[in-house]
Amino acid sequence: MIQQLVIPGRLPALNELIATLNGRGGRYVYNKLKNENQCVIGVLIKRAGLRPMESAHFEFYWYEQTKRRDPDNIAAGGRKIILDSLIKSGILKNDTWREVGAGWEDTFRVDKDNPRIEVIMIGELL
Repeated sequence: MIQQLVIPGRLPALNELIATLNGRGGRYVYNKLKNENQCVIGVLIKRAGLRPMESAHFEFYWYEQTKRRDPDNIAAGGRKIILDSLIKSGILKNDTWREVGAGWEDTFRVDKDNPRIEVIMIGELL
């Protein structure tokens, strides 16, 4: 089964997440930032009508406005928030080897007019 999720805009990169942990407010600010993004993604998951999956291979397409942010930081921060959102929404049971062991691929592109993240999930439904 193939399912798709489109997230408009961009998510915090790994460096941004780390900066919140190390900055004023620490873990509280980090959790607030992560939870706010997870709530938005949760709504998008419901709108997309995603169904629970036993396991999946992921294709992440990262469309950025510019090339200012490093691809490794974009993917690391965004993927953490997306996978945790899929778990929180009940689409995945967890993000262990069993559920995401099939791996993922990242593709980076620039779209100055429509930055977004497209997530393709290929796997077995529950």
